[in-house]
Amino acid sequence: MNKHTTEKLTEVLMTIDGSEGLHNYIERLDDESSIGSFQEYFNSLPQVKNISRADLIKRTNIDRSYGYQILRGTRSPGRDKVILLCIAAGIGLHETQRALRTAGEQILYSRNRRDAILMFVLNEGLNITDTQELLQQFSERVLE
Repeated sequence: MNKHTTEKLTEVLMTIDGSEGLHNYIERLDDESSIGSFQEYFNSLPQVKNISRADLIKRTNIDRSYGYQILRGTRSPGRDKVILLCIAAGIGLHETQRALRTAGEQILYSRNRRDAILMFVLNEGLNITDTQELLQQFSERVLE
């Protein structure tokens, strides 16, 4: 956990009022620590269950064998691959942030230009093509 995250957690803890607030905070920490692997979490999402693996991989333009390895859990996806898979599955921002955490990647940060665009995309439910075009429009690196 980086220093910035630790400071934020400390701030949150200092604002908790009463044992019920602390209980809720600890419960949330327990939920987040029991997420499991990226593959387990991602494949458990209802949006993912409603799409064939072949269609999901085709939407992302990820190499087919690499995509299957990610979905089986034999390969770990990088940050862009996680985001691509989430966009292709029509997953929202909250679930994408959680997917990034389970993959051990940095969550999207609203003060980063590229991340802000991706957060917008996830909130609006845009597809991969529209996402790549929007990133290019703002001179940001496309998802790879």
